[in-house]
Amino acid sequence: MITTGYPAISGPKSVNDRIAVVGGGISGVHMASLLKEKGYKNIKIFEMRNEVGGKAYSRLRRGVYNEFGTIFLTDIYDQVANMVKRYTPRSRIKSKGLSSIMVREFEFSTWRALLAQNTGERTREAARRRIQEAVERYDRIHTCLFGNYSFELMPRPTPEVMRQIQGTVQDFLERHDLMLLAPYFRTYLTADGYGFINDTAAIYGMAWVPPAVIQGTFTPENGFWILDGAFQAIVIETAKQNQLNVHLEANVERIKRLPGPGGIQITYSTRDHPSVETEHFDFLVLSPAMNSLLNIVDFNAKERHLFSRLYNSNFVTTLIESDNGIRGNDPQVYYNDAVDQDDYPVFASFNFYHAKNNITGENHRLGIRENGPDKNPQETQLYYQTGFADPFAKDVDIMIQSKLVSHLKKFRKSNPRVLEQTKWGYYFPRFSGEDIARGYIWDVLDMQGQFNTWYIGSSVCFESMESVLEYNNLLMSIFH
Repeated sequence: MITTGYPAISGPKSVNDRIAVVGGGISGVHMASLLKEKGYKNIKIFEMRNEVGGKAYSRLRRGVYNEFGTIFLTDIYDQVANMVKRYTPRSRIKSKGLSSIMVREFEFSTWRALLAQNTGERTREAARRRIQEAVERYDRIHTCLFGNYSFELMPRPTPEVMRQIQGTVQDFLERHDLMLLAPYFRTYLTADGYGFINDTAAIYGMAWVPPAVIQGTFTPENGFWILDGAFQAIVIETAKQNQLNVHLEANVERIKRLPGPGGIQITYSTRDHPSVETEHFDFLVLSPAMNSLLNIVDFNAKERHLFSRLYNSNFVTTLIESDNGIRGNDPQVYYNDAVDQDDYPVFASFNFYHAKNNITGENHRLGIRENGPDKNPQETQLYYQTGFADPFAKDVDIMIQSKLVSHLKKFRKSNPRVLEQTKWGYYFPRFSGEDIARGYIWDVLDMQGQFNTWYIGSSVCFESMESVLEYNNLLMSIFH
């Protein structure tokens, strides 16, 4: 494995330095834990919400946790698996099984069947061989371009490699005659709210969907896993067991960075203490979306140039209880006719109660829930919507709710009741293909620590739990 090729970065200079971590999501809590394990004693986390977790947001309903943000794991989620084992050992990682895909009006299929049809082969075995050949070719190309490396983000590619990976995911697949794999990238990217393959930069697709992930789909477990527990519990237990100093409901209004010890000035207020106060720190760790901090942090020209180039989508998750309705054979459904729309269609739904209680197939499709532990005749289901317009704007919110209601009516969900709805702004901040070609994602890595600041979270890697853990580990490994 290649462990060189990354730049050495600076960080806190003394274990007695006061360190401020802004953001109590998985990236902020994990980084604070890593720093504490290294001997740093004075770490304070500023969290805007009234609980830690961020997009790892879980809510208990009918005896199971429904996941509003992080949904499942893939075969490369080794860092998440390690945290489950360490902090929530009673949780089980279990196979998610297949997903239903609605290809036409109330006509459901599986994505495996669709992939087989995409090859044009008559038999499933012949289709599998063709897809396997394409995966093996992708593996060779991936290794040729990047070699072997230890972390999700590969070391900065050479100019020649940058030319070969320029453009979007679709550009890359077309350039290397790998369009047979396009449905996989659509499943892992577009169908999970990470952008369209003709828009998302190729490097994100190649980092998030390496050959090993696609290979996992050929296993009996299908390469996808769910947590029989709660993703948020991992973050909560990490903070608790490491005795982290978390300041909840902190409204950070301004961050100024001056030279010298104690030069980091954080001005904030809380709900219980609305009067503004300022605290001084020696080092700063930022985990929110960097483009959400442009009016809060005194970014210099170099930082502002990079972070102002980020763009993002938004995510809305709604937990609804209803009667009856039309459903496919599996608890998770992708609505293929909606997946390429960018104006908040319902593109997926997930019945966690059925998935975690192994109610699938005909039992799920027909609504037979007698083998469920609570005997509740109603269906409890999460619905996922994504779009680029601001979901908190009044007119956009009206559109979001209208599309959700239309979907429920279409699938004959009677007596629907919204139990909870969560909106994630600044979802998956990313650079365009052109900016990736300019090396911006590695420019941020080179800049880490230069201004007594580390930038972590999804802005500088990928919007997934595994990605932010991987990036934190990378920073700690090259910190000297």
